[in-house]
Amino acid sequence: MDAELILKEQIADLHFPPVSAGDVLPTSEARNHRMTVLHEALMLGNDFKQKVKIIFATASGKKSVYTTIWAVTDSHIELKAGKDIPIYCIYEIVI
Repeated sequence: MDAELILKEQIADLHFPPVSAGDVLPTSEARNHRMTVLHEALMLGNDFKQKVKIIFATASGKKSVYTTIWAVTDSHIELKAGKDIPIYCIYEIVI
């Protein structure tokens, strides 16, 4: 299933699966790799304003967005204008 490309402004209207549904990535190795790539994308965004493609799960299916990551916390990534995506919903970050 392909991810529907959306605008970052649409993220505020999305609903994410509950934490109880679990992480979209099945292994700790995959989750560790995701965090490594998120931190690389954060540096690229802060230093070079480079956008990345983020593929993530929502209650209505898989979505993707091209945007700059402004912050990474233990539980979510922060995007421009206070929008955020829970990390447990992120399948992939394409730099």
